[in-house]
Amino acid sequence: MSARKPCLGYPSRTEAVMALLDQGETPAVIARRIEAESGAPITEKMVLDLENSRLRQAQRKLGNLTTYRAYLRAAAKIDRPRVLRFLRAMMSELEGR
Repeated sequence: MSARKPCLGYPSRTEAVMALLDQGETPAVIARRIEAESGAPITEKMVLDLENSRLRQAQRKLGNLTTYRAYLRAAAKIDRPRVLRFLRAMMSELEGR
């Protein structure tokens, strides 16, 4: 993963792309603006790749949150008194040996 490169007044190219897309700029215009500032060749596809990268990151975070919520729901369904009785019985059995 490369380091963040400040771009067009934003902390990174990805953040610049996302902000400019939100403002209604087209990927082609964004590519030209970034290229003019940085001097490095930037294509429209690279702009779209930066946007897709951000969307994948957001989906991954959402997936992690969904998994965490599922674990919490499953934990809430555990019959704690029954589990404690079982563990106490196991401990008594192990200590008795």
